[in-house]
Amino acid sequence: MEIVSGCPISIVNNVLEVLRVLSLLDADKYFGFSHFRPYQREVIEKIIEGRDCLVVMATGSGKSLCYQVPPLVVKKTGIVVSPLISLMQDQVMALKQRGIRAEYLGSAQKDFTVHSKAERGQFDILFMTPEKACAVPTSFWSNLLKAGISLFAVDEAHCISEWGHGFRVKYKHLEKLREVLLDVPFVGLTATATEKVRFEIISSLKMDNPYVTIGSFDRTNLFYGVKLLKRGQSFIDELVWEISKDVATGGSTIIYCTTIKDVEKVMC
Repeated sequence: MEIVSGCPISIVNNVLEVLRVLSLLDADKYFGFSHFRPYQREVIEKIIEGRDCLVVMATGSGKSLCYQVPPLVVKKTGIVVSPLISLMQDQVMALKQRGIRAEYLGSAQKDFTVHSKAERGQFDILFMTPEKACAVPTSFWSNLLKAGISLFAVDEAHCISEWGHGFRVKYKHLEKLREVLLDVPFVGLTATATEKVRFEIISSLKMDNPYVTIGSFDRTNLFYGVKLLKRGQSFIDELVWEISKDVATGGSTIIYCTTIKDVEKVMC
């Protein structure tokens, strides 16, 4: 019998068939669309097969779906490491509104039953900071493994390289969990990763022959433009005129100024 990541190939094929149905039905139910974006399906399938993955895709391209779908398909908790509690809270709220059992573990968690529920595998997706992931006892992971873990994802994985050496060293300590979660696919997701950073993410998380996908960063709705304006009131008037045209089309504008004084002029 052929085996893929500890599962008979027939079981994996059945899971992938469920995924195909999900892409047409449940994806619309849970996420509001009926088709996957580029690269999403391939990554999701690799995770379900039990393969480590590194996902480098532009902001807004749908990286989060790559770790949101597998737990729903295989019916096992997905662990997601995120850098900010506020970000986790927003994601949990959004997932709950879609009918997905999501929760987070952290210092701001007021529901003291979440830890025990999480340990028993009662959530589809469980968020935590790297500090929390390293702080929970080994018994927590052992019990959750018995219930089933579908993946261990590190969102904003470039933080491993940028922060792991000093500011938030627990990012580098996540590698220790690899020894505990031996057969769990590890997933790194980021929109900011040079070749050097990608290598460090793979190395730090001890990924084994990971599936690496690098999406396009071409944003057709964005462009760089340079326009020379004279200083003084005419400069402000021209700037306001440019902004008003953008607002009229329903767009948003970010204005960067060199000084606070310039910001005040624009605001007034």
